[in-house]
Amino acid sequence: MSRLNFTPTRRTDRQSYIPKDLHTTNHVFVRNDSLKKPFYPNYSGPYPVLDRQDKYFTVSKNGKRDTIALDQLKLAYIEEDFQIIPPLKLPLTELTVVQHADATTKTKTDRKAHWQKRFKEYVT
Repeated sequence: MSRLNFTPTRRTDRQSYIPKDLHTTNHVFVRNDSLKKPFYPNYSGPYPVLDRQDKYFTVSKNGKRDTIALDQLKLAYIEEDFQIIPPLKLPLTELTVVQHADATTKTKTDRKAHWQKRFKEYVT
């Protein structure tokens, strides 16, 4: 028994993925690990970052300082300067009602096509 070597159950040399922008961002989302109802968001936030360490960040959640591990954080891309484009104002034109003179027309193959009642008048 003393000669048996320990074998790890999984690879331990694998590095976890941390985005490069995470250490320079001003706001982050925090993952909700609790049991959730259907259609409940996986992340809450964005929250402002107060302090950065190698393995955790300190964020301001609802006015309180909270220390959160890096694996529970997600980048928040926030547009600082955005402009609201006003809606276009198009000039109003008169509407004309066009009526078909006859109820039947001929198609390219000389077949008669009947207009339905709702298509006999249309507005342009």
